Amino acid sequence: MLLFERFFKDGRQSRKFYACSACRDRKTCSFFQWQDEKVSEVRKEVHKKIIAASRPSFTLEEFGKRLEQLHSSSNAEGLFCHSCNLLLLPEEKSWHKDHDIVLLSTDEMLKPSYIFKPHENQKFHAVSKS
Repeated sequence: MLLFERFFKDGRQSRKFYACSACRDRKTCSFFQWQDEKVSEVRKEVHKKIIAASRPSFTLEEFGKRLEQLHSSSNAEGLFCHSCNLLLLPEEKSWHKDHDIVLLSTDEMLKPSYIFKPHENQKFHAVSKS
C-alpha cells in the first residue's frame, strides 16, 4: 500500500490516504484507507484478504530456485503457464492442461523477463516504462 495525499480546490485542508500500490484503477482494487481513520476489526480482515489475494504464488527466491532446477536438469523442458503466471516443473504440466502453456528455450529460462506477455490493460497494472 502507498500513502497518497488528496488536495482540494475549495480550500479545504489536504488529506492523506492509503491505496493499493499494484493497481492504478480504483475499480480494480478497492483498497482505500484514510490515514487518520480508525480501522475496525472487520475492515482489517478485509484488507488482509485483499493483500493475500494479490501476493504472487512464489517469491522471487523460489522462482529462481525453480529456474535453477529446470536449467540444471539436462532432460527437463521449461514450461510457463501464462494463465497462472507460473513457471512449471515437468511433473506439474498435467495440472494446467487447459491453460496457455509455452515451452521455454534455455535463453528464455536464463532471462525470465522475456517469458511474460505484456499487460493488456496498462491502467490496471502499475508498471514502469523505461
